[in-house]
Amino acid sequence: MLAGLLIPVTVLFGHGATLASGHTSRSQPQNLTASGTTSTGSTSSGSTSARSAASGSHRPFIAYSRNSFLKSKVTGAPVDGTLTRQFQRFMASNPEQAGTDYPTIHGVDGNKWGMPYAMGHCKQPVWKIGSVSDHDPRQWRRLKRTGFHAPANLASRFTGNNDSPFVVIDRCDHITVYGANAVARRHHVIDVSTFGAFHHHSNGLDGRNPASDNNQNFRSRGVIPDSMMIRKDQMKFAIAHHTDLGQVLEVFFVETDGSGSPCYTSPMVGCEHRHTGWGTEGTRIAISPSVHLSRRSCSPQALAIARTLQDYGGYLGDNSGSTTGLKAEQETPAHHVWHGTLSRDELQGCVSWKDFVVIQPGWQ
Repeated sequence: MLAGLLIPVTVLFGHGATLASGHTSRSQPQNLTASGTTSTGSTSSGSTSARSAASGSHRPFIAYSRNSFLKSKVTGAPVDGTLTRQFQRFMASNPEQAGTDYPTIHGVDGNKWGMPYAMGHCKQPVWKIGSVSDHDPRQWRRLKRTGFHAPANLASRFTGNNDSPFVVIDRCDHITVYGANAVARRHHVIDVSTFGAFHHHSNGLDGRNPASDNNQNFRSRGVIPDSMMIRKDQMKFAIAHHTDLGQVLEVFFVETDGSGSPCYTSPMVGCEHRHTGWGTEGTRIAISPSVHLSRRSCSPQALAIARTLQDYGGYLGDNSGSTTGLKAEQETPAHHVWHGTLSRDELQGCVSWKDFVVIQPGWQ
């Protein structure tokens, strides 16, 4: 039913180019372009690399190789006009999205559905995986013996809800660890329902993905753990240097469509079949380069996120169970992170779903 919708979509072909609107064939996709593209990030309002270089500072650590999906920009990516029209129609008509025409931010304002996160270093305690109630990936069972490095107060970040995930970027062992339904036990042991990890010296794709260069990388359905949250250190850098967060983000979507075959596209390697909403898991969306973010009413935090969604985009991963949004680094009463500087509705008035386009599946 959605395939026949003809809602106009406008995409800018390049800096100073004319606008093209109307139907776009999948066989003749439009391309996303932006001026001043650099390795440190840019927006349609100009290059940000000069500002970063002038400061003499560097971005916070982001894992994986230079050619990884996580670090890939959407500059020059082909836009699928048909899917873009379907997406905008779906977001405008979905009951869960009523009154919310922008991505919400989870994990702030007392919300417990963000992402508990920590950066681990060699001098920090070793945490080990304890009992596993569901899926126990064979390739990472060593984490039960050798563990991973994380702060001593890691457990203070856990939400205790029926999801209770965590992500730890272990700089010592060069892995990013993910776990779900985490419950901390004595002696730095964490019981989980499932877990997994990705090697930093890889292209950051799940080992079941044909494009992966490391078959040990594993996370349920292929979500890249590092993409699952907006980190405080990345936000601080982005605001200070008027740039973006430096990576692709996972979009926690209101409801994907798991009824097709295949029901996913890279970077994902699986889907939740019970959902019948819109879009295969892995579908990548981005703010069109025709949107001049500098002219929008955006807070510094909103602008950093919006620039990221314009430069790198986001991919549909997990279903949110509520409005479509992004997860922030989780704050709890015992672990303060944002101190009121980031809110659930941070992007309200800054961007809307009408600003987004859908990248042609399989482009990368």
